Amino acid sequence: MPEKMKREDGAVKGAPWTQDELRILRGLKERGAVLKKHMHLLPGRTYEGALFKQRHMQLKPLPSSQRVRNLLSDGVERTGREIADALAIPRKTVSDLLRYATDPDGKQWAHVSRITEGYPQLVYAIGPGENARYGDAISAKLADEEESDDVLDARYRSNAAWWPCADRVVVSAMNAMICAGRAAA
Repeated sequence: MPEKMKREDGAVKGAPWTQDELRILRGLKERGAVLKKHMHLLPGRTYEGALFKQRHMQLKPLPSSQRVRNLLSDGVERTGREIADALAIPRKTVSDLLRYATDPDGKQWAHVSRITEGYPQLVYAIGPGENARYGDAISAKLADEEESDDVLDARYRSNAAWWPCADRVVVSAMNAMICAGRAAA
């Protein structure tokens, strides 16, 4: 009988799978974990070989919604992009799943805890709760910038001294456009 071929990394091609390796593969598939990120648990096995073996184990993979729920169940807030990257599923799928999951009229199992500033991204947390809205952060910022009533009253009582003087050429051109109904020639 010929000797088994050795691979470059020292692994034996065609070596039988141990019970521990099969248990790891089964656990990864049931949890819906990304196999490529967990190959360090299977030393001496190639990714292609582990993927082939995992596909033929006759186990149903975990649905994407359950995978998202399992990921968020650790209590860490995450954006949709972080969830998609961690689970290796498209962002559109994550967005669709979380839109349903955060619906207060449906079966809500997650909520939008906050919205990041700058480029607005929704930050999701596990558990039912009140969803943050886009205008909340902007309203709070505008309330801080709003002038007090005393300052506004003083400004409006000052007989428009705070308003810049109008340019006579601009005023006459605007008057001509309004009277003629078209732009002045």
